[in-house]
Amino acid sequence: MEVFVGNPPPGLDEAELEELIADALLKSQSRLLFWKRVNDPDVVVSHYEKVVGKSIRRYFVVQIEPNSLAPLAIHRLNGENLHGHKLIVREFHSRGYMQERRALNWRDKPWHKKERRISERRVVIVKDVEPEPSESAATEEASTSEAPNTEEK
Repeated sequence: MEVFVGNPPPGLDEAELEELIADALLKSQSRLLFWKRVNDPDVVVSHYEKVVGKSIRRYFVVQIEPNSLAPLAIHRLNGENLHGHKLIVREFHSRGYMQERRALNWRDKPWHKKERRISERRVVIVKDVEPEPSESAATEEASTSEAPNTEEK
């Protein structure tokens, strides 16, 4: 199972986090599951950095095998204070490119409720109004009316 570890302290590296998780799993294994002792857990740590604006967000994704030990690690390490930083530990959910939180085919479903966008300022309601005479038409009438007057003089 993959586990997300967020808000790590700046100096934390993969080896130190792997040791921290392995210690937490062995402690919980020895106290709670001593009659069901499993082989040592396999812990693989991957480090990621994401640039957001001017800051860098760091997080780790930890692969824990067997899967039954991952909830124990989450419970034991979530909220743990490590070098002055409170760790955020939860199950990792990857997001794909097209993974939406909306329902499938939501664009194809008809909307039967009142449309909310009608009240927006961008909507212009045009009523049947007679067009006003344009300035170009008025200037044409003035120029044609002046031309015959000049010929008569």
